[in-house]
Amino acid sequence: MQNRRYHRQILLNEIGEKGQASLAQSSALLVGAGGLGSVVAPLLVGGGIGSLAIFDDDRVDITNLHRQLFYTESDQGFPKVECLERRLSQLNSVVKLKSIPERISEQNLGDNMCNYDIIIDATDNLETRILLARFCQTYKIPYLMGAVGGFCGLVSLFFMPQSLRTFNDFLDVFSWDLNEEERAILGTVTHVVGSVMANEAIKVLVGSDNLLVDKFWSVNMNTYESHVLNF
Repeated sequence: MQNRRYHRQILLNEIGEKGQASLAQSSALLVGAGGLGSVVAPLLVGGGIGSLAIFDDDRVDITNLHRQLFYTESDQGFPKVECLERRLSQLNSVVKLKSIPERISEQNLGDNMCNYDIIIDATDNLETRILLARFCQTYKIPYLMGAVGGFCGLVSLFFMPQSLRTFNDFLDVFSWDLNEEERAILGTVTHVVGSVMANEAIKVLVGSDNLLVDKFWSVNMNTYESHVLNF
């Protein structure tokens, strides 16, 4: 039954039955259930990840709905993680889900969080990004981050065994303000960038070699320019 569910994915030479089995045994911690996180989560769950935990302390607001399409008008006022977990469980009942309706901090990002196979940063402020990057560097956990603003977005991956660069190296050369709260954003951009984040996470978890390590992918959805750049 499960192989039938993932049949079209298993047909990919880069995944196959072995990769699908690896994905089913893997776990991810997703921080942020907003514009990016609400795209990443269903793609991972639909793709057959073994378990997914989601951190976010926000509640659904009418201003979210132009881009966070996994939520509905009736979800307004409810915690995003609770709404997302409910929908995700209907999408794939096999995946183990955990929702944590809290803002990530040094207090709740403890040793018990170091057992995830990847941490996915879908947040909107630099302070949290630095906290997550430091944690991943300490525990040698792959750290995947995405960012959006206006028509633009980017994705990058850190702390893989083959990494030569750190998140601090990235910040040294990258001039974009990674504080995204209240930034103008087109809904389509979050879906493109969130899809690339989910794609990269799946590639990590199935053991792909062609990854965004020591480089970042960027896109401008106004001009349709897209680049992969080393840093």
